[in-house]
Amino acid sequence: NPDTYRKLHSVLPVRLAIFSESEKLEDAANNIYLSAVKHRALVNLPAQAPHRQWFEANDIFTIAPDDKVEFVFIFVTTSGYDSLSLLKRHLEYFQDRVTTIVAKNHGTGDEWEAFEDPSLQAFINKFNVLTIDFPRFTGSTTRNRLDQLSLSFGEGLASPNFNSLEKQRIRKFLKAAYAAFDSTGVF
Repeated sequence: NPDTYRKLHSVLPVRLAIFSESEKLEDAANNIYLSAVKHRALVNLPAQAPHRQWFEANDIFTIAPDDKVEFVFIFVTTSGYDSLSLLKRHLEYFQDRVTTIVAKNHGTGDEWEAFEDPSLQAFINKFNVLTIDFPRFTGSTTRNRLDQLSLSFGEGLASPNFNSLEKQRIRKFLKAAYAAFDSTGVF
């Protein structure tokens, strides 16, 4: 979304990158890697972005050690069939070449039986995948207002349009989310 990009770019050093199978755009994601050579880079990818092709075309895993670039993928799952299928494909491709953290998104549901499948768990253990429980945000009205106004959690906390209870819900969620990521020891 161009508006979101402009808004983020005014606050953070955000760069637009495009993973595409199009030959015209084959260099459009290069700034991700080049940024990571200099400092930590955070990339938000859609679930089915063609980033594997970019890794292969640029032989990224060969040059990364020389550039001291390491990859950490946070794979957010809902425990749905499509989500778990994509997770298996991700692990098959990246194996032990990247650190993978699976974030069980409790904000989208509480049914995790499929995630506990022994064959999936064996796969997860084989590649030393870290798993965290990403918390559910309490207060759908608050969450929906943040979305509607396109506000970050920080902007919601600073906004006079949110009352003290709503701000406390934001703080509580952020505290739990940060604790989940801190528990990995990766960041």
